Amino acid sequence: KASRRSLAMQDGVPVSSVFPTAQTEDTKELANQMYSYMMDDLKLPSENHALGLLANIQRESNFNPSVPSGDDGGAGGLWQYKGARQTQRVQELVAAGDWKGQIKYALQEEPGNLAGRPGLVQEFLNTKFSSPQEAADWWAKNWERPHESIDYSKHHNDYLQQREMG
Repeated sequence: KASRRSLAMQDGVPVSSVFPTAQTEDTKELANQMYSYMMDDLKLPSENHALGLLANIQRESNFNPSVPSGDDGGAGGLWQYKGARQTQRVQELVAAGDWKGQIKYALQEEPGNLAGRPGLVQEFLNTKFSSPQEAADWWAKNWERPHESIDYSKHHNDYLQQREMG
Protein backbone atom coordinates (compact mmCIF):
# COMPACT_ATOMS: atom_id res chain seq x y z
CA LYS A 1 0.00 0.00 0.00
CA ALA A 2 1.40 3.38 -0.98
CA SER A 3 1.98 5.90 1.77
CA ARG A 4 0.19 9.24 1.78
CA ARG A 5 3.53 10.95 1.16
CA SER A 6 4.16 8.98 -2.04
CA LEU A 7 0.66 9.81 -3.26
CA ALA A 8 1.14 13.48 -2.46
CA MET A 9 4.44 13.89 -4.31
CA GLN A 10 5.37 13.33 -7.92
CA ASP A 11 8.92 14.04 -9.01
CA GLY A 12 9.41 15.90 -5.72
CA VAL A 13 6.48 18.26 -6.38
CA PRO A 14 3.14 18.17 -4.50
CA VAL A 15 0.28 17.18 -6.78
CA SER A 16 -3.39 18.06 -6.60
CA SER A 17 -4.65 14.59 -5.76
CA VAL A 18 -3.36 13.93 -2.28
CA PHE A 19 -5.82 11.05 -2.23
CA PRO A 20 -7.46 9.77 -5.40
CA THR A 21 -11.00 11.07 -5.75
CA ALA A 22 -12.41 7.66 -6.79
CA GLN A 23 -14.47 6.34 -3.88
CA THR A 24 -15.29 2.84 -2.68
CA GLU A 25 -18.78 1.95 -1.50
CA ASP A 26 -17.47 2.13 2.09
CA THR A 27 -16.08 5.65 1.70
CA LYS A 28 -19.26 6.78 -0.07
CA GLU A 29 -21.35 5.44 2.81
CA LEU A 30 -19.12 7.08 5.42
CA ALA A 31 -19.26 10.39 3.51
CA ASN A 32 -23.07 10.15 3.53
CA GLN A 33 -23.04 9.52 7.29
CA MET A 34 -20.76 12.53 7.79
CA TYR A 35 -23.03 14.67 5.64
CA SER A 36 -26.10 13.63 7.66
CA TYR A 37 -24.26 14.31 10.92
CA MET A 38 -23.24 17.79 9.80
CA MET A 39 -26.72 18.70 8.56
CA ASP A 40 -28.95 16.93 11.13
CA ASP A 41 -26.90 16.98 14.33
CA LEU A 42 -24.56 19.94 13.94
CA LYS A 43 -27.13 21.98 11.98
CA LEU A 44 -24.72 23.50 9.47
CA PRO A 45 -26.30 26.51 7.78
CA SER A 46 -26.43 24.97 4.29
CA GLU A 47 -25.78 21.96 2.13
CA ASN A 48 -22.95 23.96 0.52
CA HIS A 49 -21.15 24.15 3.88
CA ALA A 50 -21.46 20.40 4.50
CA LEU A 51 -20.44 19.38 0.98
CA GLY A 52 -17.54 21.83 1.08
CA LEU A 53 -16.27 20.25 4.27
CA LEU A 54 -16.69 16.77 2.77
CA ALA A 55 -14.55 17.78 -0.23
CA ASN A 56 -11.80 18.89 2.17
CA ILE A 57 -12.05 15.74 4.27
CA GLN A 58 -11.80 13.62 1.13
CA ARG A 59 -8.72 15.48 -0.08
CA GLU A 60 -7.01 15.41 3.30
CA SER A 61 -7.78 11.89 4.56
CA ASN A 62 -10.13 10.09 2.15
CA PHE A 63 -12.58 9.86 5.06
CA ASN A 64 -10.16 7.85 7.23
CA PRO A 65 -10.42 9.34 10.75
CA SER A 66 -7.37 7.41 11.97
CA VAL A 67 -4.87 8.13 9.19
CA PRO A 68 -1.57 9.62 10.44
CA SER A 69 -0.37 12.97 9.16
CA GLY A 70 1.39 12.65 5.82
CA ASP A 71 3.47 15.70 6.69
CA ASP A 72 4.98 14.79 10.04
CA GLY A 73 3.59 11.35 11.01
CA GLY A 74 1.65 12.87 13.90
CA ALA A 75 -2.03 12.56 14.74
CA GLY A 76 -3.40 13.55 11.31
CA GLY A 77 -7.00 12.39 11.14
CA LEU A 78 -9.73 13.78 8.88
CA TRP A 79 -8.09 17.22 8.63
CA GLN A 80 -4.44 16.08 8.74
CA TYR A 81 -3.61 18.12 11.81
CA LYS A 82 0.07 18.87 12.21
CA GLY A 83 2.36 20.97 14.33
CA ALA A 84 0.76 23.14 17.03
CA ARG A 85 -2.72 22.04 15.90
CA GLN A 86 -2.03 18.44 17.01
CA THR A 87 -3.41 19.07 20.46
CA GLN A 88 -3.96 16.35 23.05
CA ARG A 89 -7.67 16.38 22.15
CA VAL A 90 -6.91 15.91 18.44
CA GLN A 91 -4.59 13.01 19.26
CA GLU A 92 -7.32 11.36 21.35
CA LEU A 93 -9.99 11.81 18.66
CA VAL A 94 -7.72 10.43 15.93
CA ALA A 95 -6.54 7.48 18.05
CA ALA A 96 -10.19 6.61 18.72
CA GLY A 97 -11.14 7.01 15.05
CA ASP A 98 -13.89 9.36 16.24
CA TRP A 99 -14.96 11.11 13.04
CA LYS A 100 -17.93 12.83 14.68
CA GLY A 101 -15.66 14.25 17.36
CA GLN A 102 -13.13 15.42 14.76
CA ILE A 103 -15.76 17.24 12.70
CA LYS A 104 -17.26 18.86 15.80
CA TYR A 105 -13.80 19.82 17.06
CA ALA A 106 -12.88 21.40 13.70
CA LEU A 107 -16.01 23.54 13.85
CA GLN A 108 -15.07 24.72 17.35
CA GLU A 109 -11.32 25.09 16.91
CA GLU A 110 -10.04 28.54 16.15
CA PRO A 111 -6.94 27.99 14.01
CA GLY A 112 -7.17 31.62 13.01
CA ASN A 113 -5.90 32.45 16.47
CA LEU A 114 -2.61 30.83 15.44
CA ALA A 115 -2.54 33.05 12.36
CA GLY A 116 -3.90 36.16 14.04
CA ARG A 117 -7.42 35.76 12.65
CA PRO A 118 -9.86 34.95 15.47
CA GLY A 119 -13.45 34.15 14.57
CA LEU A 120 -12.52 32.14 11.49
CA VAL A 121 -14.95 29.25 12.04
CA GLN A 122 -17.80 31.65 12.74
CA GLU A 123 -16.92 33.54 9.58
CA PHE A 124 -17.17 30.25 7.63
CA LEU A 125 -20.53 29.44 9.20
CA ASN A 126 -21.90 32.95 8.53
CA THR A 127 -20.81 33.06 4.89
CA LYS A 128 -23.54 32.38 2.31
CA PHE A 129 -21.69 30.23 -0.20
CA SER A 130 -23.16 29.99 -3.69
CA SER A 131 -21.82 26.46 -4.20
CA PRO A 132 -20.13 23.56 -2.41
CA GLN A 133 -17.01 24.40 -4.44
CA GLU A 134 -16.90 27.92 -3.03
CA ALA A 135 -17.29 26.60 0.53
CA ALA A 136 -14.63 23.92 -0.03
CA ASP A 137 -12.12 26.39 -1.41
CA TRP A 138 -12.81 28.93 1.36
CA TRP A 139 -12.22 26.27 4.05
CA ALA A 140 -9.01 25.08 2.42
CA LYS A 141 -7.59 28.55 1.89
CA ASN A 142 -8.53 30.02 5.27
CA TRP A 143 -8.83 27.14 7.73
CA GLU A 144 -6.49 24.46 6.40
CA ARG A 145 -3.93 26.62 4.59
CA PRO A 146 -2.41 23.80 2.45
CA HIS A 147 0.88 24.02 0.59
CA GLU A 148 0.30 26.69 -2.05
CA SER A 149 1.42 24.48 -4.94
CA ILE A 150 -1.38 21.97 -4.28
CA ASP A 151 -4.32 22.64 -6.58
CA TYR A 152 -6.92 22.01 -3.90
CA SER A 153 -9.69 23.68 -5.89
CA LYS A 154 -9.36 21.24 -8.78
CA HIS A 155 -9.34 18.34 -6.36
CA HIS A 156 -12.50 19.64 -4.65
CA ASN A 157 -14.17 20.03 -8.03
CA ASP A 158 -13.26 16.47 -9.05
CA TYR A 159 -14.69 15.04 -5.82
CA LEU A 160 -17.87 17.13 -5.93
CA GLN A 161 -18.53 16.16 -9.56
CA GLN A 162 -18.11 12.48 -8.73
CA ARG A 163 -20.42 12.84 -5.76
CA GLU A 164 -23.09 14.45 -7.96
CA MET A 165 -22.90 11.56 -10.41
CA GLY A 166 -23.48 9.09 -7.58
